Amino acid sequence: PGGRAGGQAPDFAKKPADPPLPLGNAGEAQALAPALAGKRKRPSGNDGMPAPPASKRPVPARPDDDDSRPKANPYLAHIRGELDDLKSGADVADPRLEDDEAAWERRREQRERRAFKIVPQGKFVQKAEETRAESAVKEFLRTRGSRDAANQLTLLLSTTEGSDSASAIRETLLGNSAAPDMEWWDAAFCPPSTSRKKRKRGELAEGEGQPTAEAPGPGAEQSPCAGDPDAAQAVGMDQTEPETPAVEGNAMDELRMERDYSKLRIETQKTFTLVEHPGAIDPIAPGAPVHAVPLFLTKEERKRKRRQQRRERHQERQDQIAAGLIPPPPPKINLGNMMRVIGDKVVADPSKLEAYVKDQVQQRIDNHNARNQALKLTPVERWEKSRAKLETDAKTSLQTAVYRIHNLSHPAELASSNRFKLGVHARKLELTGCAVIVEEPFELETGKTVRCSLVIVEGGQKALDKYHKQVKRIKFPDDPQGRPGCALVWRGTVAERFFNRQFLFRDLEPQGARGFLAHFKASHFLDLALALPDDHVGGM
Repeated sequence: PGGRAGGQAPDFAKKPADPPLPLGNAGEAQALAPALAGKRKRPSGNDGMPAPPASKRPVPARPDDDDSRPKANPYLAHIRGELDDLKSGADVADPRLEDDEAAWERRREQRERRAFKIVPQGKFVQKAEETRAESAVKEFLRTRGSRDAANQLTLLLSTTEGSDSASAIRETLLGNSAAPDMEWWDAAFCPPSTSRKKRKRGELAEGEGQPTAEAPGPGAEQSPCAGDPDAAQAVGMDQTEPETPAVEGNAMDELRMERDYSKLRIETQKTFTLVEHPGAIDPIAPGAPVHAVPLFLTKEERKRKRRQQRRERHQERQDQIAAGLIPPPPPKINLGNMMRVIGDKVVADPSKLEAYVKDQVQQRIDNHNARNQALKLTPVERWEKSRAKLETDAKTSLQTAVYRIHNLSHPAELASSNRFKLGVHARKLELTGCAVIVEEPFELETGKTVRCSLVIVEGGQKALDKYHKQVKRIKFPDDPQGRPGCALVWRGTVAERFFNRQFLFRDLEPQGARGFLAHFKASHFLDLALALPDDHVGGM
């Protein structure tokens, strides 16, 4: 008792065995199988570690497997059937591509439209010839004033059946058509004739015994083949055009006589009375003479031209020296090239040689200054040149400027200085005119008093521009009422000068100032200056 019998372990060391599955009920056995599987212990391997699950265990090779057969690619399982069909030679179409065929065709057409295409040679020339041929047909039918124009057209076109060129048709038609006596755009300027009015009233038709239609106007022309479907279809024209009676016999001759270019008048145009036509007015001053515009060269062109001229002068001087006409110039010796010019010559006195070289350098400088001085204008020549410019400017455009100055009398020192500046600048610029100085105020019709002195200058445009700049620099005393000391009243072009003398100064009373200006026909300038508003500056 208590010992081992037959090497068996004691009963308490053994685990109770799983209950046996009932054999009679198969459904109960299937229900208990998962529970029992979870309670079973995983078998261990030979190394004592637990064995891997059944799903990861290596599957032993079956004796009937063939290792030489290629394994199937799982990624191509969805097209395995199509591959088999391709191997067998059957036609296979991917269903996914069937829906994109229409879109692919549409994209292909777009690419073709966007692609660069070269127009074959002569395409547009042929189109132009066809257009000219069609216009030639219409012109032929228009110029013919009879009903048999369609028959004539068919006869003429039959002569060009062997030629496929549209230009041949055009030459045939226009060569047989008469040139119009007058173009339709010129016919609107023809005067109304008596014969046309008679035809309109029917008086011309009574003499001939049949009504004759009026000549078609420029906007009412139509082919005579209207109403003939076969002829219209032959020439390719539309039958819907409005009909216009033809001009035959004497009516055509009369129309040809009426359309004469020598009888054209602009007054016969219908719109002439609707537009205002003002008469031409001669300009106040004669226009400036038209001069040829000089050729302006760029800086590079001027430098190139100067080099060429200097090269030509130098070459001419060299030719004269070679011919013995002029002596060769002495060498330009200076302190830098002195020893190279002397060469191997022995110099007894170097100081004397140095003084000689310095004299040569100074002589060349003096000659250069003398040439420049000879080219300069003398004071008299400069004045004459300036005066000629001023006279030319005055002949080109004569202008007048009027200034209103508040006070040219007080204070005395400032007034004297301002008078001197006004007179000196006017005489220097060859300006004519006067300065009317009025100390007493003017009485206006409104009862208001205005103090005003007037300065009138006449001359060229450039001279007045310079004078205006000088006047702006002068300091005039301001008006106690806040008005500016000097204001430009008016400046413009005039036909002739009001003052034929040099610039004058006159100290006058209000009535005397008006009479003095009226003597020179310039009193309106005073009225204009008095009528200006108080805050008028006029570019000053």
